[in-house]
Amino acid sequence: MRRTIFAAIAAVAVVVSGVTVALALEATTGTGLTNQGAALGFNAKADLSGHINYNRTRLGESMDLDCKEITGYRRLRNTPKGYLRTNVQAICTDGHGQDTRTVYFEAYFVDAGEPGFNDKARICVSTDEAWWDDACSDPNVELVDRGKIQRGNIQIHTDEDPETLMVGDLES
Repeated sequence: MRRTIFAAIAAVAVVVSGVTVALALEATTGTGLTNQGAALGFNAKADLSGHINYNRTRLGESMDLDCKEITGYRRLRNTPKGYLRTNVQAICTDGHGQDTRTVYFEAYFVDAGEPGFNDKARICVSTDEAWWDDACSDPNVELVDRGKIQRGNIQIHTDEDPETLMVGDLES
């Protein structure tokens, strides 16, 4: 009986260790300019750690996002051409000092291989807290920036398991 209990505890420990290692290996990172010319730099991990910066000045208006709270990370099915895709959500601050506000960030990233000339991002920013985990679906989304990353590269680092990995809000 004691051996059975010990074996069961050991098996659970191995599974938990494996999940922790898999989460540590799953990450999406990159830098470059977005389709709208914003500077983008990010490191988002499946364990919900990481940081995203998005800085854009356009038509006299600026958006200076600092995202320290990754709230969702999903590895999506590959594109029809076999490229890796992920979806990342974060809660961010926009601005500096007394003029900051909270915004909700969502991005879809495609790693189209090396050297990164065809990597893509679709970035959405919402100011409505109701859309914190799905900014791209907000009918009043404040920003949509989509297209190829210029002068940069997106890297999607995966574990060996090709199944979709979802961490964060599993209901969506």
